Amino acid sequence: MALSTVSQLGSLVQNIGFTSTSRTQDSVGPSTAQTLAPTLRQKHSAPSAALELHNCRNWGAHKAQNFLRGQSVRRSAAKNAPAAGIQMSGGDEKLPSLYELPLTSFIDQSGYINPPVEKNTEASVFAVLDEAKKVQYIGFSKDVRNSLRTLLCRRPDKCHYYKLHNLSVLDQQRMIEIRNSWSSELGLPPPGNADPYQKNQWEKPVDAGSISERGMAAAGASKAKALLGEMQARGLKEEMIYDPALLERGRCDVLPSKQKSAEELQAASDLEAERKSNERHVSAVAIDGEKIEFDITFTMKYKTNGGWMYDVSVSHQDRVTTHRVLLGQPMIDLTKLEPEVIVERTFAYLLSKRITRQTEGLLHSETFPINYFSVSEVEQWFDDFKIMFDNQELVGNYWRFNRLYDYGAGYSDSQPELGPQGDDKQKAFSW
Repeated sequence: MALSTVSQLGSLVQNIGFTSTSRTQDSVGPSTAQTLAPTLRQKHSAPSAALELHNCRNWGAHKAQNFLRGQSVRRSAAKNAPAAGIQMSGGDEKLPSLYELPLTSFIDQSGYINPPVEKNTEASVFAVLDEAKKVQYIGFSKDVRNSLRTLLCRRPDKCHYYKLHNLSVLDQQRMIEIRNSWSSELGLPPPGNADPYQKNQWEKPVDAGSISERGMAAAGASKAKALLGEMQARGLKEEMIYDPALLERGRCDVLPSKQKSAEELQAASDLEAERKSNERHVSAVAIDGEKIEFDITFTMKYKTNGGWMYDVSVSHQDRVTTHRVLLGQPMIDLTKLEPEVIVERTFAYLLSKRITRQTEGLLHSETFPINYFSVSEVEQWFDDFKIMFDNQELVGNYWRFNRLYDYGAGYSDSQPELGPQGDDKQKAFSW
């Protein structure tokens, strides 16, 4: 059977039940006027069918047929797999399927690189995926945490997710077999393994591009700063120290992190447990009937004179973003809802509107300030935001951030007025 078009492949996939795990048991449908109705429910993992379908489209017809024919077998095997996040094997088990492994964000919600590794792990095989969830590189390591740190610092634009398989026995031949098996599943090796130029970018320190020997150190420092800024914009909090000896030669590579002590590991575990206790899962149905699901974690809550200020992280479609949200007391009094529920409904609405989830640099007037905003600003920007609150009219005012006083070292009470009426009228337009 030949698959000539992507639409035929998608139709075939649907016919054999190749979809994500259904969550209709706890889902909430539209209530009044086709509203979004966020509700909390217990979080659980689901297979990433979108990733599988995306990679299917790059296969030849015979590869796609073989893959689809084996789905029911692999789905059955997945039920008996180890806990999500950790895949272990010795030397005798069958080769792990790339598509059965869980997809993990490079930077976790705490801002660190913490791959799930069991204590008896001797080696690991991993696949690196970009923001579009396309596999870019397959590698293996005896210290996968530091390997992932190194790759992220070399190519942050390509390192958004990874899939990981741990081995309890250091067996290079088996690691090569797993890499070849994953390449076969993809239809061809990833560009980071197949293309020599790309491979060098993955496996060697970053070249800062200095054109002279005298400028190497400055170029290295500038490049390292740019790379670090790119990672921090994605929520990285982990300390990254670039090798100073390499920077002097105009090259950038991060130093390995030290092995964590038992106390540090326990502290990290306690921190993650606390974060998870503050994580809430929200399920909603959009105006157009699309189901919106996301996780929101309230990392900071602060009482202000006029309401509340929150720092939150939002995980949606395998991407985590961080935000600061201001909520005024008038909105709480009007809606009679818990403050956290109002914040959840606000993000459900913004996700349904497909608002850009992270912004950088100066914003244009038509760009919503998603990084730092007040809930009442959403009402000012979008007329249908009231749908989230049963169409009741919301507060007509909102928080402004105006400069009321001048202060600082350069301030003087006797500063002359500029312009035609001021003492400095000759200087006002002298440029």
